[in-house]
Amino acid sequence: MVLLDPSQLVEGLQQIYRRDDFKSARYAALVTGPSATADIEGVLIRGAQGVRSLTIVWMA
Repeated sequence: MVLLDPSQLVEGLQQIYRRDDFKSARYAALVTGPSATADIEGVLIRGAQGVRSLTIVWMA
C-alpha cells in the first residue's frame, strides 16, 4: 500500500523534473505504464515490463 498526497500528483514526467524537491531528492520512484519491446524479427511484445495496472482508493 502506498499513501499519496493528492495535491502532489502530477500529470506527466516532464512536470516532475521541473520540481525543486525532485532535483534535491536522494531517490525517487517513478511509476509509468507498461513498456513494449520488439525482437530483431519485429515481433512486438506489449507490457514486457513495468506496471500493468494500479488501483487507487481515495481516503478522506
